[in-house]
Amino acid sequence: MGDIGGNSEKVDALFLSILTREESFRADNRRTLSSHDITVMQPMDGGDMDSPLQRQSKRIGSMASFSRALAQQRRQKDVPSNVEIDTGKEYYDSPTVLLNRNGSMYAVDESDLSNSVRDPQSLFVDRGDNGLAPLGRDWDISRSEIKGRALTKDVLDHPEDNLDRIYDAAGRYLKRNQHREALHLFQIILDCQRRTYGELHADVGAAWHNVGVAFLRSERHRKALEAFERAVRVRKGSLGKEHPEVALSLVKVGMTQLLLQDFEMALLSFRDALAVRRRALGALHPSTARVYNNIGCVHMEFNDLPNARRAFEAALNIQRKALSNEPTSGPLLFDTATTLCNLGYLYRVREMPERAALVLKEALSLQEHLLGPTHPTTMSTMDSLADVTAKGNDPGEALKYYKELHTRCHDVLKMKEGIRHNKRSGTEAILLYKMSRVYHIQRDYASELSELQKAVASIRSIDDVSMSSEERADIDRLAALILEDMKKCKTALLEGNLYYL
Repeated sequence: MGDIGGNSEKVDALFLSILTREESFRADNRRTLSSHDITVMQPMDGGDMDSPLQRQSKRIGSMASFSRALAQQRRQKDVPSNVEIDTGKEYYDSPTVLLNRNGSMYAVDESDLSNSVRDPQSLFVDRGDNGLAPLGRDWDISRSEIKGRALTKDVLDHPEDNLDRIYDAAGRYLKRNQHREALHLFQIILDCQRRTYGELHADVGAAWHNVGVAFLRSERHRKALEAFERAVRVRKGSLGKEHPEVALSLVKVGMTQLLLQDFEMALLSFRDALAVRRRALGALHPSTARVYNNIGCVHMEFNDLPNARRAFEAALNIQRKALSNEPTSGPLLFDTATTLCNLGYLYRVREMPERAALVLKEALSLQEHLLGPTHPTTMSTMDSLADVTAKGNDPGEALKYYKELHTRCHDVLKMKEGIRHNKRSGTEAILLYKMSRVYHIQRDYASELSELQKAVASIRSIDDVSMSSEERADIDRLAALILEDMKKCKTALLEGNLYYL
């Protein structure tokens, strides 16, 4: 039980899955990527902020279930799961958070220029909610008379005359994670646009893109990939190969390939998107930075750490320059925090905890300012910071972060109505166990044993009846780790007493 990292992957996965389990836990009203957070690799895709990590995430659809993170860890080392992140203020074109097997990278895509599924996070061009492409040039969806209106039989009988209302309703279904209904409406729009304009028109390309978003949110990744590839072809033919909207769909193609673990093709797609962005928007545009971030995420999948670091640093350099001109830009701040988290994960993999702690502290400061101290992404970054600080031979500082995290979790879970007692107890047990590991590094076995005993009490308070078999298995696994450490701790205390005598 010596090193704090001994069982850290299993425990971190449990903590992440509990932290991001229900929408009601979120500081805002949305689910992340990815988020989608968490040590989580975050590709940026330009969906909505709630869209890792994650996405990163969560995907970023709603947050991962209690058992999904461990199930992913069992199946593979880094299987991503989409998580969305929402600030509760506005939808940035933030990245979709992908919760990777190694738990720490965020890819972002800029699905629409405004809040793409967490990739593009800051394409400051007009774009729709949820990473959606605009309906078309002939429709004004900002009119107040269509906002929030229910669909009637007459509207659906004459869809060509009511695409604005259908589009608005589809977006609302998507926000509520009613993916099947959203997909049906987007397919109606696609059929109408194809009948009106033919196969090769910009509005048809946008419609294909939105169908892909709906498939992606419903985790039908093969179908999403087909739709995004069609969007790329149509947009290239109608708008030109170097149009920014081509890059948006290319990023979505790369994000979907990343979810399908087709990393070589994802890298090619992101490089194509980068070339388009550099020519269309410039080498120093924030959207270009997002693609660099995603390329870094793919290199991490290949364990190509030098190229991953170069890509993340290229993204960060662009973001810092942009922040010097727009220091209060929410999307830029979020993008910068995302890249910093990814660099922190890279340094953690390279066993450079001091550097990891340095960039994670900066990321945490930005996230606390932008998302608030109790947002799941903020808290997962604090958890990662506590882990690397402990590994960097500063257990006192690590304990400070763990205790603060414990307080925040307790306050949020206590305030939120509808939070299950099991979730509250599971979160507390994991954090207490992490604190016990730090006390072990300090050879403070009495404090270690105290925290382990509190963790056992939290686990014993969990109601078996209301748990699924997978949840029960995860808790049993955590209990086994705690009991094993308690046995070793008691042995160490006994040996110390005998030595003293």
